[in-house]
Formats: sequence, structure tokens, C-alpha cells
Amino acid sequence: METVVPTSAAADTSPPNDPRTRPRAFTLVELLVVMAVIIALVAIATPAVNSLKNSGDVTAAAYDLSDILTRARTYAVANNTYVWVGMFEENGSQNSTQPAAAGVGRVVVAAVYSKDSSCLYDPSGAVTGSLPPALLGQYGNLVKINNVHLSAFPNGTGTGGGFAGRPPAGSASDGSDASCRISDRLPASACKYPFTYPVGASGPSAQYTFTKMVQFSPRGEARINCVQDMQPLIEIGMVRTHGAAADTANKNVVTLQVSGIASNVSIYRP
Repeated sequence: METVVPTSAAADTSPPNDPRTRPRAFTLVELLVVMAVIIALVAIATPAVNSLKNSGDVTAAAYDLSDILTRARTYAVANNTYVWVGMFEENGSQNSTQPAAAGVGRVVVAAVYSKDSSCLYDPSGAVTGSLPPALLGQYGNLVKINNVHLSAFPNGTGTGGGFAGRPPAGSASDGSDASCRISDRLPASACKYPFTYPVGASGPSAQYTFTKMVQFSPRGEARINCVQDMQPLIEIGMVRTHGAAADTANKNVVTLQVSGIASNVSIYRP
């Protein structure tokens, strides 16, 4: 009887060194070409990635601060009391010191409230001095926002359309009006009624003295630095930093505007 061998089981009669059947690997030249292409793509993409990261950092900082301000205003109205949100900028290239030293690169934010529901100071300005620590309570945790610098920007045009068209804050077109801005142009002595942190009748010595602040009243009104006259808008500007230096050439900037009467918070970016 004749035996039929299936085709699939037929013996391979190709020569052992036939290049048509030998597995093919990448050559050294091909690997070097691929590596060169990858390096070139990474070099092109890195600046764009860094730009997006910087933008995200400063934008995230703006939303963090906006959330703190909004919650502080809600607490003031709900508890029929006064709340102050203070901002202090220290050296971002080193750890916080005791007491803290002013610098650039890290914005420290604290919120405190009046325990007896009064404003704790003379609104006329006849008597000045720090808000009494024993009559202050801490609202929320101390927040430290890294890689951010408080900065002033020229006024917006008020025509709408983003950062450039945002409503003007104050009468000085160059952004030098410190009566409605929290920025690096505001001198430390501008606030007549600062508050210290930690608060309370007893405890450790003060680490931070907050002289830049937004005050919320029981009616939800916002004032800058406890001044008697309410401003239509309070503007807080921020730019990206590298360590203890502000990146003034970076276009990824942001401003927060807090309306005086309703305390609405708006964020503007280019």
C-alpha cells in the first residue's frame, strides 16, 4: 500500500543558510537611526511639556486660592462673623523658618475668624494694631502654595475676552494702585491691622504675620486689608517661579478678582 505524506508534514529541503528563511534582526545602523529619531522628538516636545506644566501649576494655584476665598466668605455669612484670609510670601528655595522671612516662591495662606463676631478693630483707623490673637479662631488648615509669586499687572481694558479684557482694578492703568491689589507692590506696612499665626490665647510664638489679606464681613462683603472704603474689585496676581526667583518672562500668568459687594471670585488667564 502506498503511504501519502501530508503536505504540512513534508520535510523542509531548504538549505540551512538560505537568507530567505533565516530570522532577520535589526542592524546596528538601524538601531542608531531609531535612537536618533527618538532623541530628536524628545528635544522638540520637552519645551511644550514644560510650558503646559508651568501653566498647570499657576492655574492650580489660582483655583486653590479661589476655593479658600469662597469657603471663607461662606463661613463668614453662615456664622455671622468676620473672616480674614491672609497671604504671606516666603523663600520658595528653602524650608519655612521660625519666624518666617519674606521672600519669593511660596505663598502661605491662612484663614481666621472673629470669635465674638465683631471686626476686632477700629474701622475709622484712629487706633491701629494687630488683631488680638486670643479673639481669633483658625478656620481650616494653613496652606502653602509652591512655585508661585504674588505680582501686579496692568489693568485690563474692561472689554471682555479673557486676561487682557478683564475689568480694571483701581484707577492706575499700570497696576500700581495698591489699595485694590494684593501683590509684590504692596508694602508690608500697608495693613494697619495684621494678624499673626498661630492664633489663640496661648501657644508657640508667631511664625507668620499676615499684612496682606482679604476680609469678609457677616454680610459677605469683601475688603482689602481691613480698609474702611470698599473697593469694587480686589485683584490678586500670580506668576510662576523657579526657586526664589519670579519667572517674569513666562506668559503663563493668572489673576483672581474678588468683587467687593458680592465677593464673587473670577479667574483670568491669557
